[in-house]
Amino acid sequence: MQGDARRDAARQPAPESIPRSATYAFAVQLTTAVFTAILTLYLVRALGPAAYGVFALALATAGLIAVPADLGISPSTSRFVAERRGNRGAVATVISAGFKPKLATAALASVVLFLASGWLASLYHAESLTWPLRAAALAFFGQTLMLFFERTFIGQARIAPNLRIQVLESSVETGASIALVALGAGATGAMFGRAAGYLVGGAFALAITVRLVGRAAVALAGGFGIDSRRIIRYAGPLMIVDGAYTVFSQIDVVLIGLLLNTTAVGLFQAPNRLITLLGYPGQALANAVAPRLARQEGGEPSLRPLTSAIRYLIIVQAALVAPLLIWARPIVDLLLGSRYGKSAEVLQILTPYVFLMGISPVVSLAANYLGIATRRIPLH
Repeated sequence: MQGDARRDAARQPAPESIPRSATYAFAVQLTTAVFTAILTLYLVRALGPAAYGVFALALATAGLIAVPADLGISPSTSRFVAERRGNRGAVATVISAGFKPKLATAALASVVLFLASGWLASLYHAESLTWPLRAAALAFFGQTLMLFFERTFIGQARIAPNLRIQVLESSVETGASIALVALGAGATGAMFGRAAGYLVGGAFALAITVRLVGRAAVALAGGFGIDSRRIIRYAGPLMIVDGAYTVFSQIDVVLIGLLLNTTAVGLFQAPNRLITLLGYPGQALANAVAPRLARQEGGEPSLRPLTSAIRYLIIVQAALVAPLLIWARPIVDLLLGSRYGKSAEVLQILTPYVFLMGISPVVSLAANYLGIATRRIPLH
């Protein structure tokens, strides 16, 4: 048995260095940013504020479903993977333990959203929202599984596979969405394009996991064992923290849709979607630095990379604030078009959020991998 463990560890490639991981993580975020920018700029102009508002409202509603569907399982699994990185067999066991409850909750949430789409559309008094919500249910299932496997690679300090996954998902989503909208499918076509991208991305991420870690990583036999229960227990505080963030990041769109209309949703969410891209450098650096803080046998982690990352991000995010405040109107006219003139005020109001959104991923992920996720709850 010890010989098998040694062979598993020997077959596991060495973790990437922090600079290499940061480069891959930034490449992942850059890929996402480029494709998201292209798709967003096309959709806001091709659909207009009202139809784009329907698309954004379907995204936000599906985003709220993600809170109970994930249960904190993905970040919890990544944390335990990080503690065992370097041992292929142990990593496969942890991934399998997290994959079982993750698959069950993702399937249940997707079915519920699909079946409840007509009722949800009636709440917004927008029947045109029904089919975008059904497409969003399919997109959610693929997205949540894809992100689960991507987080396991982050925990292994092997971010290179995530770049291939992201390129495939983003290219399929962008190509399918643009084609369907150009053919006249509107917001429904845009959402089915998103579903196509994430379903392909999720399947590809599963295939890469099997190839690099082994079939044991996605084994479903045996039910929820001790490892699954450990993951679920630690997932509790993570669900509260991530759930609070998800709710507060999506609830504004939902409330605008309920209290106003889909046009108001489009005017608010179009600039909000674009500034999300400005937080990607912080997310990339967090994915490279945070897994190194997981405690392993033989020593305590160094905090120097964490403090250096925070210093760099403060400088980068501060440099973004002034242009957004001063040139909000020309930025909106150039990128979104004249129909989104009222979005300039939204962009200016969101500038403090832009500064903090780049720094927060480093701090929050560091707490997760240090095993002190419960201390984040009072902050949220």
